[in-house]
Amino acid sequence: PMPPQLAFMFTKISPEQKMYMWNVYTLIFVLECLDVVLYWALLKYGLMLGISFGASTATFGVIMIALCIQNVYILHDVIHGAT
Repeated sequence: PMPPQLAFMFTKISPEQKMYMWNVYTLIFVLECLDVVLYWALLKYGLMLGISFGASTATFGVIMIALCIQNVYILHDVIHGAT
């Protein structure tokens, strides 16, 4: 028997919830692509603005790591919740 406090973890998500999570997943993917463009721009124009290679790479890395973690969580929820 399952404790009532854990029952919510095993309920099937609604189609509206699934589409919302797919929209969030799409947003995360777009942001990941834009982070690559930002990195390119920082590498190309950063030195003119006084932004070093290390600062550009650190900025890219911190943003990308956060987005990739959220990517895994959302995709996991969508795949398991939708099936």
